[in-house]
Amino acid sequence: MIRLTDSTPYKHFVEREEETVKVTLKKLKQDFKLYERCFDLCMETFDCMAKSRESEIVSSKGKDATLIILPSIMQSVQSIRLLITRGYYYDSAIVVRSLLESVGLCTYLSTDDEEANRWVHGKRIKLAGIHLFDYAFGKNDAKVRRLYGLLCNYVHRNIRSAIYFYRGTHEQKVKKDANTEGGVSVDLQFVPQFDKKEATLTSTYPLLVALMLQEIFKEELKPYKNIQSKTHRLFKLFNSL
Repeated sequence: MIRLTDSTPYKHFVEREEETVKVTLKKLKQDFKLYERCFDLCMETFDCMAKSRESEIVSSKGKDATLIILPSIMQSVQSIRLLITRGYYYDSAIVVRSLLESVGLCTYLSTDDEEANRWVHGKRIKLAGIHLFDYAFGKNDAKVRRLYGLLCNYVHRNIRSAIYFYRGTHEQKVKKDANTEGGVSVDLQFVPQFDKKEATLTSTYPLLVALMLQEIFKEELKPYKNIQSKTHRLFKLFNSL
């Protein structure tokens, strides 16, 4: 923990942060390699879509909306990677919720041109945010609801999410002290540290985006069989991690 008596607390913080980066890259070496390949797949998919659309007259509001949202989606994907690399799991969870809602939004708008037209013209869509998660995952079940609830805790920063990363004795101490009249006492940990349980697979996110694009632009991508082949291979590698 950083002490206020340290002569250079910022330097100490950065040094410890870099230690976390080294550990993360070592522990998740294979996943980061797969992340890079999945990210490249997303951009290659986009290039193929763009080439196909150049010769197409017919388009849709939903597809146009997806292209508008896509840059921010790819930046969110990169933000998650950077945050996880440095051990900022709390903040990465906030970006994950935004990313999943964006993926769900693209999928939803691609199925409803009227709603896409509303969105493009700055109006709110009728679908609630929680249901965008259903579109992101292609299913509607209790697991999706629990994930949405968990990520909402991070966004709104309630006590459950605030103490989420205090594992083991820290977590027990928080629970014990929270039940006393003295209030909550926590051994504060300012510098992020590698946590295997929280260092989620970064390759999940660019792979999810690639699958979304291939579903929405499946007609445009029909001539590009190599894209489907690459996706299939990367999906198999992802499942083997």
